Amino acid sequence: LPDQSFQIEVASRLIPVMLSVKADGMVVFQGTLSSEERKTFGAKESIEISSDHGESTFVRRDEEEAGPLSTTPGAVAGVMFFQSTSTPSTP
Repeated sequence: LPDQSFQIEVASRLIPVMLSVKADGMVVFQGTLSSEERKTFGAKESIEISSDHGESTFVRRDEEEAGPLSTTPGAVAGVMFFQSTSTPSTP
């Protein structure tokens, strides 16, 4: 999409996850991602992701290998991805 500088694909593995996604500070998705479901989000500057099961929420940017939002079981909040770097930032 022309007004987006980068995109991130979010997928749930094994179990459904409650997900909240903000693109450039605006909530663009809030709800359940079914098991094995994928959604793609785009933004100009930043994407913030929160999930009730970070270990089952997988994020892929561009052609990189998908990785879990968290390496430990449980909820994660405010994991940031920025347009200028592929490394996520946690609060």
